[in-house]
Amino acid sequence: MKNCFKKLLVGIVVVALALAPLSMSVPAATKTTKNTATVSIERFTIGQGYIVEPTQVEFESGDTVAALINKVAKSKNVKLIIDTSYSWYIQGIEHGDTRKLDIPKAISAMEDYDTGYEIIKAPSNENNTGDGDNDTLEARDYCSMSGFFFSLNNKNPGVGADQVVAKDGDVIRVQFSLYGYGADLGIADPAWCSIKQLSLANKDVLSKKYAECYAKGYNKDKTVKAACDTALAVLTKFDSSQKEVNTAYANLKELIDIPTLAKPTLKVTNVKTRKAKLLVKKSIANANGYQFKYANNKKFKSSKVKNTTKKYIKTKKFKKKQRCYAKVRAYVKRMGNKYYSKWSKTKSKKIKK
Repeated sequence: MKNCFKKLLVGIVVVALALAPLSMSVPAATKTTKNTATVSIERFTIGQGYIVEPTQVEFESGDTVAALINKVAKSKNVKLIIDTSYSWYIQGIEHGDTRKLDIPKAISAMEDYDTGYEIIKAPSNENNTGDGDNDTLEARDYCSMSGFFFSLNNKNPGVGADQVVAKDGDVIRVQFSLYGYGADLGIADPAWCSIKQLSLANKDVLSKKYAECYAKGYNKDKTVKAACDTALAVLTKFDSSQKEVNTAYANLKELIDIPTLAKPTLKVTNVKTRKAKLLVKKSIANANGYQFKYANNKKFKSSKVKNTTKKYIKTKKFKKKQRCYAKVRAYVKRMGNKYYSKWSKTKSKKIKK
């Protein structure tokens, strides 16, 4: 019995060292450059969604992952409980448990674990009510192998969050593992547990794009907000497929990313009734339309401007023997605004017909 207790204690210590710790950033003297990262705090394994949705956070070079987690939690009024018995790690989160358990079927279907002295069954809604007696979500509340872990760019760094220096563009996901010391998240260290890990979709790029929408206020656009809501549903779903994630990401990207448009090439020809035809020689990738500008002088005084989704327009009438000067630029529409390419070279044509 003593040996069993020792094994259990050793296991708890190992997990404690591995659980996402919170610590201080490096000395201020090394802080120079502003960067951004995305941080989220999740409890998908118990069917309760996010504690903190993907959030973009600014930081300075040299800050640790732990510092970023602390910063975001504080900004969202989330109280992290830190245990310093063995290392800095998240022991629990106050008001982090709604007490409405909805364990995903994929977790309940995982294999049982033989520790050598006991069989730990995969948790399910039927056989689990939790050990906690309040709304604090803590390690080992629902299973002896549960606790908080973090992934950095969809990987387990293998060290504490206070030992990892954050980099620009990082995606940091603090996740509550219900079973298998992270095996249910697909990020467990095999040295901790031999349970076959779940293979889950990589949600990092979608998390990052979702956070960007809110950080830059793109969500104020109704169409973008609807796409954000769809993305959130995909992100929150424990076992979303990679196809679902990729589709939600592509939809958001299409709505908010502003592509760099190539400069178009213009051709000007005569048409009947003293008009000119202005034609874009080759369609511009990603363009939603074109803006044509023409006049009877090189300086485009009193010019006419026409926006269209077509590649060509016919001008209004010129006087005979006047010269038509014209240029064109492509545009892309995003959130109700038009973003333009550079103007083409000015082309001219003497009106003859």
